[in-house]
Amino acid sequence: MSLGDSQLAYRSYASLLQNFGNVDARSIALKDYDYNALGEWFMLSDKLDSRSDAVPMIAAHYYGAVQDPSMLDPVLDYLSVVGSRPDGQKWRWLGHAVYLARHQQKDNDKALKLAYLLAENKNPNLAAWAKQMPVFILRDQGDPDLAYKIMLNILISNVDTMHADEINYMKDYICNTLLEETKVAETPPFCG
Repeated sequence: MSLGDSQLAYRSYASLLQNFGNVDARSIALKDYDYNALGEWFMLSDKLDSRSDAVPMIAAHYYGAVQDPSMLDPVLDYLSVVGSRPDGQKWRWLGHAVYLARHQQKDNDKALKLAYLLAENKNPNLAAWAKQMPVFILRDQGDPDLAYKIMLNILISNVDTMHADEINYMKDYICNTLLEETKVAETPPFCG
């Protein structure tokens, strides 16, 4: 079909993925799709071009909108593979997977696993909020002590490279949110 051109094949598959269910004047609801088969299409396209963001965008924003959150696992699996790469801005797809698991599936355990995977990404441009993602989920799960330790560690180990606004946010979150919920005996000096 693509005459040996992997980029043409990738773009063709991306177009197919974007338009599945909208052919011959009829529309098929996302809930009627086979999401396991879609996951295979996502992985196939990734083998053709692992650098493009076209298919991850379609997976996250189009197929991630399915009304039955239990169908999202193949999307989350794909986004976690793509988002674990340390190059470019790929980590953002893993952030989206955390969002889908936490807010669509309401599965904090799955979201926490994905959040740890995101926070451990070796990309030097990984945003501070991505490193902090496990903190927010741990707090929601009722573990503010561990959330406090992680947030404080991120602040201490990254203070030289973070923007002042991010530092101020983290201090505020530690002092006015986490400390109120923790059993930590010692208050950091910046909470004064």
